[in-house]
Amino acid sequence: MNPFRTTIDHTRSLLGPANPVPGDVLTDSWSDPEGQAAYQRIVSTPAQGTPAAGQPGRRRPLAATVAATTVVVVAAGLLTVWLRPSGASPTATAPPLRYTLTGVSRPAAAVALPDARSVLLRLARVAASQPADPPPRGADVGYVLTNEWFMSTAVAGGVAQSTIIPHVDQTWSRQGGAVRQVQRTGRPVAAAVSSPRALSQLAGNAPSTVATYPPAAAAAGPSVRGLSLNPARLRAQLLHAFPYEHTDWPASYHLIRIITDLNHQVVPPALEATLWQVLAGQRDMQNMGTVTDRAGRPGDAVAFTDRQGVERLVLIISPSSGRLIGWEDMFLRNPGGLSITTYPAVIGYVSFLTNGWTTNMTTPVS
Repeated sequence: MNPFRTTIDHTRSLLGPANPVPGDVLTDSWSDPEGQAAYQRIVSTPAQGTPAAGQPGRRRPLAATVAATTVVVVAAGLLTVWLRPSGASPTATAPPLRYTLTGVSRPAAAVALPDARSVLLRLARVAASQPADPPPRGADVGYVLTNEWFMSTAVAGGVAQSTIIPHVDQTWSRQGGAVRQVQRTGRPVAAAVSSPRALSQLAGNAPSTVATYPPAAAAAGPSVRGLSLNPARLRAQLLHAFPYEHTDWPASYHLIRIITDLNHQVVPPALEATLWQVLAGQRDMQNMGTVTDRAGRPGDAVAFTDRQGVERLVLIISPSSGRLIGWEDMFLRNPGGLSITTYPAVIGYVSFLTNGWTTNMTTPVS
């Protein structure tokens, strides 16, 4: 079986439900002149290299763009297009965390790892033992602060160029209501930015994006208010939160993506416990051992690895609270065309730093 053919079919199944893209998703910065100009630059494909400033490029239809790629993966809000080798200088990525697992010398690079069921059930018990965290009187807005880092890949003329874009996100969510997110982005950098202190400095930058989403939007996953504490029912709710039936993503991949989005809200301990029970029922969840996250906190790591052994999503969970404190997206090997020379390579991560309750959609929690 040709893996490229399989991956392209996979890509078409991912993009099919969104073709054509509904007009109402092009909101905020997408609809202003600057956003439209950026979009035109992204979809332009110059005949020879990158056009000079002010020169238009040739647009290609989405279907043609997808068909021309070798591999396309959509993961964790990041669209990475794998094409022919670019010949560009190597892209520096965030160094992998150091995972420790008895009997496995390099858990971050190992494809075969032990089952995570017992670890997840233990973490579920820890989360369930935590006191409930209802909003104080008059404070019904959840607040979450995250440090995030993603590799952004742009494609022109069939050549992929990657940069590193660190940012800090503040997310407010009213229970059963709208979500507001402020993103402060740093300059694209040519070296890894993994220091929590360096990332925290981004909090002083002017906002690069301010967006408000209606309750029906999935900017922070489904509202935690309506989610069940029954594992079977919760699993069905999460899988229904995105058109999972229209994709060929494995269920665990989909569940992890929804859970990481969901934790941009304040997740009650009882619900966190049920989330880990749901994942414990997935036979393809793997135990990666213990780790110290990028904010210096101890964590237990569980992961999902795709069938090709290329991409891995890692959840980092506090062993003392059962709370999700971070997640990592990594490539175990080069699928082709990326200017990365060392694997495994971290292509994105999120650290969940602060969460709590406030009275409005603009005031953070100290």
